[in-house]
Amino acid sequence: MMQWLVDMGAQLDDGTGFGITALRRAAGGGHLSVVRWLVDKGARVDQEGERGAPALHCAAKRGHLSVVQWLVDKGARVDVKDGAGDTALHCAATEGHLSVVQCLVEKGAEVDAMYWIHGTALHCAAKRGHLSVVQWLADKGARVDNAGGFRKTALHCAAEEGHLSVVQWLVDNKASVFEIDYKNHTALHYALNYRKWDTVKFLLSSSYNSSHRQHTDLFAALFAAAKADRDDVIQILLDYGVDLQYINAEGRTALHFAAEAGHLSMVQWLVDKGAHLLVENEACFFLADDQGNTALHYALINREWNTVKFLLSSYYNSSHAQQT
Repeated sequence: MMQWLVDMGAQLDDGTGFGITALRRAAGGGHLSVVRWLVDKGARVDQEGERGAPALHCAAKRGHLSVVQWLVDKGARVDVKDGAGDTALHCAATEGHLSVVQCLVEKGAEVDAMYWIHGTALHCAAKRGHLSVVQWLADKGARVDNAGGFRKTALHCAAEEGHLSVVQWLVDNKASVFEIDYKNHTALHYALNYRKWDTVKFLLSSSYNSSHRQHTDLFAALFAAAKADRDDVIQILLDYGVDLQYINAEGRTALHFAAEAGHLSMVQWLVDKGAHLLVENEACFFLADDQGNTALHYALINREWNTVKFLLSSYYNSSHAQQT
């Protein structure tokens, strides 16, 4: 059929409305015999298709090792970038195709080839949780602390997605937990923002200690844990000496965040641990933030009635205890 179509005037390098050529389609499908026939008939191995992706990228993304090997042997450039700026190595690493990654590097692909959004192949593998690919690339010289797009490291990428095994391996292999991105965020911030609590606990336990009790990372963890009802995380922070009464730039404490979220058990736990409910020496006033809102206000606004009752009863008991 293909021969007949060519005989009837079909152009080998013509694409669809989306730029998908026959070679690109065959490579992505792993059809080596078709790929060979098309190239033998004159199809260009490095022709770009949809979004500028050559056939090599299509085969690498799908993990078709034999097609990748054959295309490279036929002259496909291993470090050419597609329309998105990725190399075939980025594509293979993203999808976790270790054998293809190995083939491309052995054929001369640059291990630390950088694209400003995705970073290196190591970033791609870390973000998807492909530990074996991360390990192999690092063994071949990929730098674990390379800053990629938005100055994120591989550790940022893995922490953001909660890939604990990758995070552990990177930390064990000297990736710095204190590297910051363009917003001054560390890997811990990413794990907190995306509520990857196993990763949060690992980073806190493995890389922080009492000498960091004034570190902004730990105060960020305090507030995030209060909002998420994670007393196990806050206990780690207390063990490091983090001040439970710490007030942020808006005048809010962990108790404010817990009350706003309606986590009664967290509110109770914080009070039991010594969180200040009242302004010191003025038992008739609840501790307010810069907007004048107290923990009680936040509970009322969100109609967290059990929390409201607890705060009121705690206020009554505290004020009468001070009067006696």
